[in-house]
Amino acid sequence: MPQREKEKKSLTKIREHLSRKGVNSKQIKNICMDMSPSFIAGAMDEFPESAIVFDRFHIVKLLNEAMDDVRKRERIQHQLLKNHRYIFLKKREESFLETK
Repeated sequence: MPQREKEKKSLTKIREHLSRKGVNSKQIKNICMDMSPSFIAGAMDEFPESAIVFDRFHIVKLLNEAMDDVRKRERIQHQLLKNHRYIFLKKREESFLETK
């Protein structure tokens, strides 16, 4: 069985397990998951009234990738940005740009 189908079926198994415990799928208000399209499809099928919440790790990963893409494009256009990659990646508390 392909991985995507397994992921989708796992949500069916979760709904069935909850049903055996007396929990109606309409009682589930939020589902936190990664951004797998098959998990999303399974959640929409099995818990149609639930809101999907993506886990922080994957959101931060996508934001960091987008920020790095912007940094690379800007670096090409602006020589002054050369060797300043990690300024964009530092935590705000560590940034010299923060005013105290």
